[in-house]
Amino acid sequence: MAKRSEEITPTRAVPCESDNPIVEEFKEDMLHRPTYGARPARESEERLCRLEGILAELYQKVEALEGRK
Repeated sequence: MAKRSEEITPTRAVPCESDNPIVEEFKEDMLHRPTYGARPARESEERLCRLEGILAELYQKVEALEGRK
């Protein structure tokens, strides 16, 4: 399960590079947003297997459609 933004602390401070508060707020949100790297390895492996299965189905459907020509 991904950590909530309150539980994640940024690894380094990002200096303020803009006078625009909206841009700075967006940067802060991006620092605290969970990433794919935060997932447990098991969950990532399961997701990869599922995606490989979907890709295999897609290849089969494409081959079937190409065979109709």
